[in-house]
Amino acid sequence: MIGRKKKRTCRIGIFAVAHAVYWDQFPGLYESLMHHYGEACEKVRKNDVELVDFGMVDSSEKAFAVAPKMLGADLDLVFCDMVTYATSSVFAPILQALGKIPVVLLALQPRRAMDYGKACTFMQLENDSICAVPEFTCVAQRFGKPVNDVILGTLGSDVQADRQIAEWCDIAKVLRGLRGARLGLMGRVLEAMYDMHADPTAIAATFGIHVPLIEIDDLLQSYSQVTEGEIADLARTAEIYRKYHADVIEDGTLYHLRAPFAGNTMCMQCVSKDKKASLVLFMNKLKEPDIFRFVKLKGLDAKKMYRNTLDNQVHSGEYYARIGLNLSREWLEEFSHRLIVLTEE
Repeated sequence: MIGRKKKRTCRIGIFAVAHAVYWDQFPGLYESLMHHYGEACEKVRKNDVELVDFGMVDSSEKAFAVAPKMLGADLDLVFCDMVTYATSSVFAPILQALGKIPVVLLALQPRRAMDYGKACTFMQLENDSICAVPEFTCVAQRFGKPVNDVILGTLGSDVQADRQIAEWCDIAKVLRGLRGARLGLMGRVLEAMYDMHADPTAIAATFGIHVPLIEIDDLLQSYSQVTEGEIADLARTAEIYRKYHADVIEDGTLYHLRAPFAGNTMCMQCVSKDKKASLVLFMNKLKEPDIFRFVKLKGLDAKKMYRNTLDNQVHSGEYYARIGLNLSREWLEEFSHRLIVLTEE
C-alpha cells in the first residue's frame, strides 16, 4: 500500500443555535445546553480534524456578526448544532454568507426518550433538537442553498450518528485535499461514447481545481527537460517523506503558517507529538523584492534546540517561534518550494 505524502486534514466550523428569550425564563438552561454543545464538539473533534468553535448564536445580530468570521476562517465544512429550538433568523445569515461551503445540521438530543413522569418545559427545551429542523431546511430551500445533510440522533452511544459525523469529516478532508489541485486531462475519447466525455469547467466549478488539457507532445517535451539534479532533489524529498511520514506527518500536529490563497506564498508545518522533529513546507509563486523575510514556526518546545536543514543553523524552539526561519532567498525565485527538516539536537 502506498503511504500518503501528507496527513489528511481539514478545518471544520461548528456553532450552536438557540432562542435568546429562553435564558431569563429558564435559569440554568443556557449552561445545560452549552454542556451538550461541548459533547457534540467532542464527537466531531475525535475524527482528527481541526475544529473551529464559534460558540452560541442565539440572535440574528449574532448571526450577522459571526458570518464573516466563518467566511474568513478557511473552513471546509460547517456543523450547525441545534441544541434547542431556534428561529431561522439565527441561521439564514450564516447560510447565505458561507456560499459553497457545505452545511450539515446536527440534531442530537441528550435523552433517548422523555421522562414523562417528571416532564417539564425545561426538560422539553433540553431535548428540542429536532424542533426547528423543518423550519431551517425550508428556509435553506427558499434561499437556494439546501443544507447538505441532517444528522438525527442522541448525544450518547449513537453509532449511526457517530458514523454520519465521521463520513462528513472524511468528505471535508477530501475537499481540503482537492483545493488548488491540478488534474491533467490527456487524450481523446470516441465521440460516440457519451459516458466517457469529461467537462473540465464542471469539474473546476464543483471541486475548486484546475484541469489543464495535456497534449502528449507537450508532456514528452517536459519530460525531456527534467535534469538529473531535479530528479535527485525529488529523490531526497521522497526520502524525507518516508523517514518522517509516520511520526511527523501522520501522527503529528499540522499548522497552517501561511494560507495558500491569502497571498503570494504558502507555508505549513508538521510537528511530532514528542516535539523532537518538524517538517516545514514553503512554496512561493512569484519572486518579490530582496528583503529579509522570516516565517515564525509553531508547536516546538521553547527550551529545546533544533537544527534546520535550510542553513544548518541551531536555534531554540523559542527563537523559531519569536524570530522564525529566514526564508528571504526563497522569495527571489518564481514557483520555488522548499522542504525543511528541524530535528532536536
